Amino acid sequence: MAATGPPGQGYKYFLQLGRETAGNYGVAVAATHRYRVLSLRPEVSSGLIDSDVVDGTGLLLGRYLGKKSVGFVAEVELTHTNFLFLWDLALGTGTYGSSGGATTGPVGSDYTHIFKHKDLLNSVTAQLGIGDIPTAKCERATGCKLAQVAISGSFHTRMISTLTFRGQNYETNVTPTALAAPAAQDCVLFDSMSAFNDGIGSTGTILGLDLAIDNMTPDRDHANVLIEEPLRQDFPTMSMTVREEFQSRSALDAQLAMTSGVPSFTFTSGAKILTLAFGAAHLTDPVLREPEGRGRVVQPLVWKPIAAGSPATYLTVTQVNTQATIITYT
Repeated sequence: MAATGPPGQGYKYFLQLGRETAGNYGVAVAATHRYRVLSLRPEVSSGLIDSDVVDGTGLLLGRYLGKKSVGFVAEVELTHTNFLFLWDLALGTGTYGSSGGATTGPVGSDYTHIFKHKDLLNSVTAQLGIGDIPTAKCERATGCKLAQVAISGSFHTRMISTLTFRGQNYETNVTPTALAAPAAQDCVLFDSMSAFNDGIGSTGTILGLDLAIDNMTPDRDHANVLIEEPLRQDFPTMSMTVREEFQSRSALDAQLAMTSGVPSFTFTSGAKILTLAFGAAHLTDPVLREPEGRGRVVQPLVWKPIAAGSPATYLTVTQVNTQATIITYT
């Protein structure tokens, strides 16, 4: 019996991204950023079309290649360093090929980066290391836009981000760009929350936080096996879900009166600071009170923002770290 080769190994997975240039959607570029992943799931479909003609055999006679569907889901740690590139992909830009966020500083060695909603979404070329099969090669997805982001954490855990990309084309057996591993392993810990406003002025203990972003970028089908460049087809939807101890009826009163709130959460690690904030939001889902058995009562609050005259009142992300620019890789 012939010997079999070694299987792919999960610990050899990696993700590398490079921003595509203006006017060259879907044209592969070298990677500039490398990310450690918790999981990486390519989602590639050939859109096969069955031929249902008959000629007396009673069997399916043919099949055709249809529209290619390309995407992947990556689960990564939310970090203080090297996440700027991802925030920029998530919240958009005013000019293709350029960063949408703004950077000021330094103050000492620290820079402040601010991200707010912009209308256009940059695309990236993604290099996916899938188990080192074949050796020293990767798979590559081009024309990828960050369609959805989900960030979650709870007490005594790290903050985890699930990133859903939609792309145009997919290739295998590609030589990856040689990039050093990211130097900083500075994951945002939920317990490093140094300041918060749950939107109703409660001083109750915060137990969990979830941020969800959907850029509303479905595939743009047309007469080609590849999709056209995805664009926003509707308002982006965002929500911030806060789980906290139930200590007052302020949340229910705010929901009944449709009172606007300004929920914000700040995480600090030394000089590195991350703040997530809605400038104007409402409690649009039912305010529930959920007892933990006979113990404390917990209430989840779901906030959804409105523009209120300015994109700044949607999600604003502020990150203080030592990266000089949004595309700096360290």
